[in-house]
Amino acid sequence: MVDSRQFEVLVTPFEPLSLRGGKGRRYQQKEALRDRIKAIVGEAELQRSREEFGNQLVKVSLVFYLYKASKNVTNTRWKKDVDNLTKPVLDVLQLHLDSQQTRPGLGLIRNDDYVCVLHAAKKLAAREKDEGIHILVTRVRDDEMLRMLEGRGTVTEVG
Repeated sequence: MVDSRQFEVLVTPFEPLSLRGGKGRRYQQKEALRDRIKAIVGEAELQRSREEFGNQLVKVSLVFYLYKASKNVTNTRWKKDVDNLTKPVLDVLQLHLDSQQTRPGLGLIRNDDYVCVLHAAKKLAAREKDEGIHILVTRVRDDEMLRMLEGRGTVTEVG
C-alpha cells in the first residue's frame, strides 16, 4: 500500500548520470545532483522529507529526460541504459553516496534496501534545457518487510 505523502522534484537542466566513467567522476556527478536537489527543494523541505521517509519503506519513481542532440553534437547522450541511470539517483537519496560512508547523501532514505518499488522510464527531451530527472518518492507500508530490514523479524520457511 502506498501512502499519499510524497517528496517530488524536477531537476532541469541537468544531464542524468550513468554508471560509466571513473569512480572519482561518479562521485562528483552524484554530489552535483545532490547539490542541485538541495538548491531546488531547500533545507526545510529536505528535513521534513527526511523525517517522513528516513526509516520507512518507499516507492521511487524516476523519469529521465535525455537530450536528443543532433549527431554532430553527440549520439550517446540519449542512449543511456535506464538501469545505469537509476543507481546514482538511489545513491543520492541515501544517507551516504558511498559504501565507506564518507560522502553525505540527501538522507531521504536509509539505504536502497528500503526501496520496495522502483519505477523508471526514459524519455527524449527536444531541448537541452529540458534534460533532467523527475524524482518522486512515496511511502510504502509493509510491516513485515520493515521488521526484517530492521532486524526485528524472523525468517520462516515456506513450503
